[in-house]
Amino acid sequence: MLPILENALEYLNYSNKHFHGAHHARIKNLHQGNLIFKLEYRCHPSISSGESNHLAVDAALRFLKCAGFDLSPAQSESEFRTNHPARVAHRLSLAKEFGVLKSLNDTEIRKLQNSVQQIILEEHEILLKAGELKDSIYIVTEGRLLVQATDNNENKPTVLAKVWPGDVLGEMSLLTGEPHSASIISETRSSLLKIPKSDIA
Repeated sequence: MLPILENALEYLNYSNKHFHGAHHARIKNLHQGNLIFKLEYRCHPSISSGESNHLAVDAALRFLKCAGFDLSPAQSESEFRTNHPARVAHRLSLAKEFGVLKSLNDTEIRKLQNSVQQIILEEHEILLKAGELKDSIYIVTEGRLLVQATDNNENKPTVLAKVWPGDVLGEMSLLTGEPHSASIISETRSSLLKIPKSDIA
């Protein structure tokens, strides 16, 4: 859980100009079988502690849900890490509220659960190359990816954006039928849900 929470704090630093500097997620203590976590971050004094706490907890909840935690009764590490189809389907039902699939109803999500596949990318592994046309969309559930473009002279790639848990990749290519305009590369070890274009249709 600590890497997921650290990534949520990194997301705050990246997406909100009022957050900056060092951040840490720590285990504070164990109380009656429950782990208690502490999130430490820095933000501008113009943000109240209540607002900053809300933003930090909101990011943490988003990232934990995308990773498959339902935040109800305790789950063991082995249950969390399994690639069993039921756990992958569970991740889709939790992650769908953050992305392009939120317009689908529960029946439509259940249909997609039969074909969703979890994929793992190692650090610096390429998911999509500019100019390719893939037949799937991807929902990020853990980790962080980079959207990169390379100029015509094949110089060093330029990072256009970062992609976080809950974000969807490949949907524009899916809608337009055009090849991907940029490359997507994992910045950290990442987990994604892959949904074939035919099933989305």
